[in-house]
Amino acid sequence: MDELGAIKLLSRKLDIGDDCAVLGVGKRKVLVTTDMLHEKTDFPKWLTPEMIGWRSALVNLSDIAAMGGKPIALVIALGMKKFDRKFLSGFSRGVAKCCSLYKCKYAGGDLDKHDELTVVGTAIGVAELPISRAGARVGDAVCVTGTLGKACYYFKKRKWLRQKPRINEGMKIARRASAMMDISDGLARSLHQMGKRSRAGFKITFEKIPLFGSEDGLFFGDDYELLFTVPKSKLRKIKGVKFSVIGEVVKSGVWIEKNGYLRKLENRGWTH
Repeated sequence: MDELGAIKLLSRKLDIGDDCAVLGVGKRKVLVTTDMLHEKTDFPKWLTPEMIGWRSALVNLSDIAAMGGKPIALVIALGMKKFDRKFLSGFSRGVAKCCSLYKCKYAGGDLDKHDELTVVGTAIGVAELPISRAGARVGDAVCVTGTLGKACYYFKKRKWLRQKPRINEGMKIARRASAMMDISDGLARSLHQMGKRSRAGFKITFEKIPLFGSEDGLFFGDDYELLFTVPKSKLRKIKGVKFSVIGEVVKSGVWIEKNGYLRKLENRGWTH
């Protein structure tokens, strides 16, 4: 069973499907998310300890951004073969630097011995109006922030981009959008995930996608940009955010038009 199969099995018993859980605490909406990273899957040998720390914070804070929230605190559980002073110093510095961009408190965590470097992060945030993946409606515009495919391009060159979670953009977009998520697993897979959650489909145009490098960038992931849908009448009301309109919501299926030819966009992307 792969990751998608496991999620499908768990979803029969749990209310899952969005980037964060939403908890009502008094009048506040609290966001909670957790993410697990492993050396073999997520940390190429050429990453420095500080890069690993930054990435460990990034994946969790990006989930908060995907719900239109502001991060409050992050805790990290770290498992490794032996406790190395140099690694721990660089790792914690990377986590702290990423958190400091958004005044998010790096609030500690746990340490343990493990056969493989393993990082489990849990982030807590707040949102006035949390936005899920489930609100896309037929006729809405499909949009993405920033540029996609850079992570794929530089990874092939054994280089790493210091990506930033789109916290500020997410809070602005959430006021107008009907659905939103981050693109950590690639645009193609994200469209399928949002389509399933919203019970809708998408038709996008390849030439409108702000893509850096080859078409592989649609499937690679690690971009941490935001995918969102918004009623076309509200597009001009989204201020202070760089984004591109790449298509529209349709009844079913995930389609991509390239050079005038329409085909299905396969459900392929980053899988643990």
